Formats: sequence, C-alpha cells, structure tokens
Amino acid sequence: MSKIDLFCLRTMADILRQAKWKVTVFALRNEIVRVVPGKVEKYYGIAVDIGTTTIAGYLTDMQTGRAVATASKMNPQVKFGEDVMSRITYAMQNPDDGLEKMNKVIIEALNGVVNELVEEHNIESDDILETVLVCNTAMHHILLKLNPEHVGVAPFPTAMSPAVNYKARDMGIKISNSGSIHILANEAGFVGADNCGVLIMEEPYNSDEVTLIIDIGTNGELLLGSKKLGVVSCSVATGPALEGAQIKFGMRAAPGAIEKVEIDVETLEPRYKVIGKSDWHTHIEEVDTKGICGSGIIDVVAEMFRTGIIDKSGRFSKHAPTERLRKDPDNSMTEYVLAYKDETSIGKDVVITQGDVRAIQLAVGSIYAGAEIMMQKLKVKKLDKVVLAGAFGSHLSQFSCLLMGMFHDCDFSKILSVGNAAGDGARLVLVNKEKRDEADKMAREVEYIELTVFKEFERVFMEAMQFPHMTHKFPTIQHVLDEIPNWKQIAKEKKEAAKTAT
Repeated sequence: MSKIDLFCLRTMADILRQAKWKVTVFALRNEIVRVVPGKVEKYYGIAVDIGTTTIAGYLTDMQTGRAVATASKMNPQVKFGEDVMSRITYAMQNPDDGLEKMNKVIIEALNGVVNELVEEHNIESDDILETVLVCNTAMHHILLKLNPEHVGVAPFPTAMSPAVNYKARDMGIKISNSGSIHILANEAGFVGADNCGVLIMEEPYNSDEVTLIIDIGTNGELLLGSKKLGVVSCSVATGPALEGAQIKFGMRAAPGAIEKVEIDVETLEPRYKVIGKSDWHTHIEEVDTKGICGSGIIDVVAEMFRTGIIDKSGRFSKHAPTERLRKDPDNSMTEYVLAYKDETSIGKDVVITQGDVRAIQLAVGSIYAGAEIMMQKLKVKKLDKVVLAGAFGSHLSQFSCLLMGMFHDCDFSKILSVGNAAGDGARLVLVNKEKRDEADKMAREVEYIELTVFKEFERVFMEAMQFPHMTHKFPTIQHVLDEIPNWKQIAKEKKEAAKTAT
C-alpha cells in the first residue's frame, strides 16, 4: 500500500500495540483507511439514491454484495420546491444562503438514513467504509454545494460531469471518518448520476433488442437503444403528479392511500385497494381511505378512459350514467367520486377532478413525446422491450400505462418493472469496481438529446396527450379500445328507441 489516510494514521500506532500487532487492515483504492484489533471479516457500504422526492438507502455487505438493510425518507428539500426547477430557482432567488440551506438539509437527511441503517443492523458507523450516491443533476449540484443556476438555463451545462470521489468527512456524511463517497457520472444537463445507475444496471448497450427504459419520478429520464444502434437519452418534466403531488387528494404511497383501482364498465362503480389493507374496499368493513397515491391515480384515469367516463381528450363525459359524476360546488367543475366520505378517515369524499386528469395527461404525454423524439433520432419504428424503472414504476399497472399511452405499443410480455434500478446500479458499483469503470465509460458514450431544440416537440407532445395517442396505433390493446362505451351515442340510441316504442 502506498498511502494511508491521515485520520487512520493518527490511531494506527496505538491500535497496533494494544492488539499486539494482530490487526485487520482495510484499504480502498490502495489507501489504508481502517485498522482494527483482531480478525474482522465484515465491513459495509451504503448505496443511496437521492430522488427529488424520496431518498432510498441500501446497507450492503461488501463481502457478499447483499443488501442487508434498507431505509427511505422524504427528501426534506421539498419545502424549498417540489421539483428541481423550483429548487434551482430558490437558490437563484436566495444567493446568500439558499444553496447552503438546501445542502444542509440533504446532508442531515443522508445522515438520518445512515443512522437508521446502522441501528437496524446493529453495527457502528465506523463499519461503513464507502458510500455510492446517485441523484439527478440538480440534486448533485446541491449536494456538492455547486451553483445549480446554470443547469436550469439553456444549454443546461453541468459544473461537473465525470464520476467523483471525496472523503466522507469533507462532505459531512457520518460513516467512517476515513471512508469514501463515490458519486456516479452525470450524463448531461438533466440526465444525472441516477440515470447512469439505471444504464449500467439494465445494459441496453449489450442488448440485441431495441429497449426503452423509463425511470419515472418527479423528473422522467429515458434511455433508448441497443447494441447495434447505440444508446440515446433524454429528460422530460413529468412533474410530481405521478408521485401523488399536485393531485387534489394525492398523497405518498403510505397506509391509507388508494393504490389500485378498477371500474365496472356497466355500473361505473369503482373498487379499490388501500395500502395497509389486505383486500378490495368492497370486502372490508373499515376502509380508512386518506387519499390516492401515484399508482392509484394512473389506474383510475386509465379506468375512467376504459369505461367512457372520460373521452380520448381527457374530458369528462356529460352522458355517463352514474351519480358519481357531479359538479364541484366551489367551482362548478365536473369530478368523479372515487370514495365516499364514510369510506375515508378524513371526513370527506375522495374525488378525481378535471385538473387531476390534466396533470396525468401532461406527465404521460411528456414521456411518450420524449420516447418518440428518441425513436426518430435512431430511426426506430417499433419497440422490442419497455423497462419501467424507479420505485414508483414497480407499482404501476402495465395495462394502465399502455392504455393511457405512456409509451409506444409493445407486447405485454416485454413490458417489465425492475424497481429502483438507479439504487440497484449504485449498489452494483459499490461492490464491483469493474462496473464503476464501465459506468464512467458508458456515461460518456450515451448521446443526450435536448428536446427543447426540436421544432416538432410541441406537436409531438400535444398529440401524445390524447389517450392513448391522437394518431398512433396500439394493436396490443385495440380490442380494449374498440369496447370503450360512447355514452353520448348510447344515450341518443336509448332516446330514439323510447320514441319508437311510444
């Protein structure tokens, strides 16, 4: 070993003598970072995915590569803004202390995750020698106290693109004093280290299939490509609606949240599942609904379209035969009652509003439009495989996603949910140094597409806001689309039949 960490050096001489020279020595990248008495085989690392809304940490046994404990919490930066642009704006509007405040709360949150993992697995923070972090570009800049202003302005340059290594003590992250922090490379302005984690986990560059990967969160990051075509990426502003925010009764995926919805096509009556309950709400006495989370809002909008409650443009039908469609007395806008107040624990009906539908249309349309531009770039007409990444993506109904047109038509057997691929990629890099080099290499080889420079983007986006699309065909679900009731036509036919009968 050619190097020894200074903090480790300060205690090493005493430890060696107290242990009568029988010690275990730990090294990272040819630097001695820990010396402990006796024979110690276990040591740990933490992989952390810092999302705009949620932070997820994975305590990992560095010998086996197995995650032995997990912890997550809300990103406390939400009080400065729900999306990355809001936080960039906060830093710009508060030049004296805005960046400092956001950095402080994220470091405190990371240390909270570390403490939770340490307590859960009954180890010491000194046993954690390395942490790998992935995050979007704005979170990356705030984490390192780099001015994020330029990331939010065209051409959206990053202050730092390659992967970086820092001492944990220099960043204030409370693992071993001599421990290391590795942050994966940023690919481009709004495609950050989190997307790099997804990239090396899914390896589209090694696949013969044309694969679309969608990492769904407050910001949607997309990858498209194959071994033959290469890989392109883009970022789309999905907004927080897909995670339950900016929805009238939206909430996090927590106990009390509606997570799955079905609507009967004849009666237009819903049934739903609530997180923390074992069965559909129609089969339990105390439902205790509090609101609806992202997977639930995706389901209910798709189901309202499938049953004709809303039309292709997202507007509520005036002719759907159900008392659950009503006018909001405050604004006279139509809404659909998903759960009556006697089914809730909040003392009021849980409803889906026209604004909720529009928020989902914007999110879904942006993802489809981003994918369409990338397909045009690679001259691809058809997708072989679609991968839904992100903790949120793993809870989505593939049918609901396709019915709303979140992505181009694809065989259901080729639509896969892979969970938090960014976090899994971070864990892979934590335990596999070859993957660390591969991540840095591939991040430089992916071609980033800036959607705002495409003149056709606005048109593509507007067409994609229709369910499932204004013009594109969806043969996989065409039989479902053919059976969507036209309540206006049905009402007209009933009226004419009644006239004939009299």
